[in-house]
Amino acid sequence: MSSPFATAVDGFVDRARHWTDVAGGHARTVASRVDDGSYGADIDALVGDAAKSVALAARGWAQLASTFLDAALKITAPPAVDRLVRSDVLTAPGPTTRRRSLELAGDMQTDFGHVLSMTLVEFCPAELAPRARRFQLVAHATDLRGLPYFGEVIVRDATTGREVGRQQVGIQVA
Repeated sequence: MSSPFATAVDGFVDRARHWTDVAGGHARTVASRVDDGSYGADIDALVGDAAKSVALAARGWAQLASTFLDAALKITAPPAVDRLVRSDVLTAPGPTTRRRSLELAGDMQTDFGHVLSMTLVEFCPAELAPRARRFQLVAHATDLRGLPYFGEVIVRDATTGREVGRQQVGIQVA
């Protein structure tokens, strides 16, 4: 993972390459016209190239200022951190005489349609021992909206894989 400073410097390097490509091509055109004497016979070409040079220079300064602001944001913005969010302690349905596995029936969602991928949700404990009923959802909540996400847990007999219960669950991402 690169540092925010390295990311900002990369932005400056990319901007410099782009600027060199754009302005350099125009500078070569102007130089060739000066060398072959084209401007002496065509005042419109001289005025047009001068106007384009001014526009490129103004655009370059504006892009440089924009790149400075972008770099400042990258340096001062905190990097995304994988936050683990735990649900309340939940109670699994079904018989408790055997080991049981837990799985989500699908992705979890908010009432507004935001999705928490089931691949980002784990169970603690990963499997319920005989007579155990309590578990929690643990979500990797990086870049998720601070809303409650809802889904359905399927409880299965760990030995046979047969479904022994289902339960509606939720987790609040703060």
